[in-house]
Amino acid sequence: MKTVALIDPYRSGHHSDYIKLYTKSLLSLGHRVMVFYPEPSELKSWGESNCHRHRDNLHLFEAHEPEQWNVPLLRLQKALNGITWWRFAAKALRKAEAETGQRPDLVFFPWLDSYLGNYQSHHLIDTIFPHDWSGLYIHPRHLRRQMRYSNSRGGLHDYDEALRSRGCRAVAVLDEGIAATLQDKLQGKQVIIFPDVADASNPAHDFPLRHEIIAKAAGRKIITLMGGLAKRKGILTLLEAAGKADARNRFFLFAGLLAESSFTPRELESIRKIASNPPDNCFFHFNFITKEAHFNALVELSDILYAGYEEFPHSSNILTKGALFKKPVIVSRGYCMEERVKAFSLGESIRYDDASHCIEAITRLLEEEKPAADFAGYKNLHSEERLRHAFQDLCGRYFRQ
Repeated sequence: MKTVALIDPYRSGHHSDYIKLYTKSLLSLGHRVMVFYPEPSELKSWGESNCHRHRDNLHLFEAHEPEQWNVPLLRLQKALNGITWWRFAAKALRKAEAETGQRPDLVFFPWLDSYLGNYQSHHLIDTIFPHDWSGLYIHPRHLRRQMRYSNSRGGLHDYDEALRSRGCRAVAVLDEGIAATLQDKLQGKQVIIFPDVADASNPAHDFPLRHEIIAKAAGRKIITLMGGLAKRKGILTLLEAAGKADARNRFFLFAGLLAESSFTPRELESIRKIASNPPDNCFFHFNFITKEAHFNALVELSDILYAGYEEFPHSSNILTKGALFKKPVIVSRGYCMEERVKAFSLGESIRYDDASHCIEAITRLLEEEKPAADFAGYKNLHSEERLRHAFQDLCGRYFRQ
């Protein structure tokens, strides 16, 4: 039996989903799993219900996001924060080893992005973090978009320099469109495509919020934006579209924690004003939805899921949620999500900053004949079974070395 450590001190958004599903996959492969997470009690309760057979191989530790640097130069701030994250992870593992006598054979970071930055020598990373490791690189934006010259010169200017660390055994990515590019850049170091999995818990039909929304919608088609409601999620465009749409047959749901710091003061004031006295065709629930069964209940009642994110070239598991519950999705033009929507006929793509274009996409999805969506094909490609195979590939190759 090998020991794999999962370290993710975030809980919001998809983090809770990923840490649970990754833990379940690794336990099913016969590994001992050490999980570092802000709410161990949440995972303990979940593990007793979902991993009962393997509960003796699950070891939980409390871990919280380290304090971040705040300096004027953004690139330097990211570099310093990256080093802070490596030190934090090393300290958490030392403490756990002192308490339990267990040292992981492999460390996996479900959110590797926080650890990366410019000016990080891979030799320095090997010194700070003396473990074999891998992780999920979720937002390698520069591999999808044109890089600044300073980011393309290599060496310490290279954002991915830490991935050349001797301890880095492989890198996982969600975006199949950049895997080969990253593997070439890392001179053949293994890059594994992970599925963008999502929790498929049965919807909680007794969720009070669900009943309230259905009553307010009164038979109108529901267009939903859910999750962490940051500016980059396209909330401003969807609000504008809601104001222009026919309120007699369109209803707009905004559900999730509002990331207030992502908006300008004027934008935030405008959102608060609308939400405090919402129009008849809008519903606002600016609170974190803690249970996946509740989240899925809102997905299920929706007619369209909105993912028209601003300048977002990456994967989002809202597509997986849509496939699980057979709901079409609106995404932004360009990059990974549009490629998938076209390949599987999952919905429509729009200009992310164009409310009129958004309304046209809604109309096409609700009123026009469309090619049959391959929800089953997409769901299978991003399933828990695929995740298990991805971890089997990662761990199998590494542990045979």
